[in-house]
Amino acid sequence: MKDGEKLQIHNFVVEKVEMDGMDYMEVRTTDGSFRVMYRSDHPLFAMFDSLEDDEIEGASMLLNNVFAVATIVDVEFQKDVLLAAMKMIDRAEAGEVNDEEDRRIIEEEKVRYQMEHEVKEKGGADENE
Repeated sequence: MKDGEKLQIHNFVVEKVEMDGMDYMEVRTTDGSFRVMYRSDHPLFAMFDSLEDDEIEGASMLLNNVFAVATIVDVEFQKDVLLAAMKMIDRAEAGEVNDEEDRRIIEEEKVRYQMEHEVKEKGGADENE
């Protein structure tokens, strides 16, 4: 997108703007009641900057979720959002593997690969008989 270019995604307008030498994606509702901005170093800036026509529905869902989380004031809903965010962080942190676990995983994969290779060899031998 070029500076000043606008893209309408259902009830949202996405516009690339420049402020103080930095590019932003401004996302606002068509009626102007809600606005959020993503700086050029944010992943959503890149997503909006390169959005294809077949990705509009997914972007619309994402924007509706951002709007809901930012504007629904129900305490239980906000607790659920916070718990979901905490679970996401836990999943990301759980992805880190220590050396011992890394060795165990490699050994398991070697065994699995060897077993698959043996099954293929036996299967191939049976087919040739």
